[in-house]
Amino acid sequence: MTQQAVSKSIGQLERDIGFPLFDRSTHDVSLTPAGAELLLGLPSALSTLDDALERARNVGRGVEGTIEIGVSPALGDEERREVVSALRVNASSLSVVLHEIRPEQAVAALRERRVALTFARSVQAVPGIEGAALRATPASLFVPTGHRLSQPGREVRLRELDGERLLVWNEPGTPLTDALVGLIAAAGAVVTPVLSRAAGLGVSLSDLIDLDAIAVAPRDARCDAAITRVAFDEPVTLPVVVMWASAARPAALGRVLERLGETSGVA
Repeated sequence: MTQQAVSKSIGQLERDIGFPLFDRSTHDVSLTPAGAELLLGLPSALSTLDDALERARNVGRGVEGTIEIGVSPALGDEERREVVSALRVNASSLSVVLHEIRPEQAVAALRERRVALTFARSVQAVPGIEGAALRATPASLFVPTGHRLSQPGREVRLRELDGERLLVWNEPGTPLTDALVGLIAAAGAVVTPVLSRAAGLGVSLSDLIDLDAIAVAPRDARCDAAITRVAFDEPVTLPVVVMWASAARPAALGRVLERLGETSGVA
């Protein structure tokens, strides 16, 4: 800065403070008591400002602060842990808050900025909302203990589900239910969808026995001793997607796509 610019800036600062900061004479310039006090406090003030700016940058980059996300009840615990882990890659100071949000509530939650991202089984194609497919996750078969498919050590094929009642968590005609029924049909089996009576509790198998049904669910779905988890002897996976508001793409999304995207490696 030129001397003239420095003098102008000091003069403006003195007017803002309301007191002179310098004693000026033809031979000397020295600080007034007010000027000396300001100089004494400046280093800590500038350090605080630098810290605040750095924190603001980190929050903007999605590596500090808090991010609130929505997760569909259809996602299992393992999938939720993978989401949190991906969001916190190189961002150990980031706090992640999960809200269980049913698919029909996801769009409103994103538009109203109640959550920055939502994770579900299918993307809702509506204006202002974008989405991307993530890596599909393994599924298992769940049957009542003693069911014909529950022999110890046995692995089953999808075509063996023919004639069964399939527990679903959304009405037929919705993406996930239709995808499951279609997957089984492609293997040569016909099942009857039966709607679960439990909603908003994560992947619930609580009424599997009462409804005399079987379920294809995340392999870590919670079940008690009356329900047996059976492995498939062929790849059976469930889709996972992430959605966000077009006008508010969070910086942390990049880490999710890099870690969990369809083309990413297995975590």
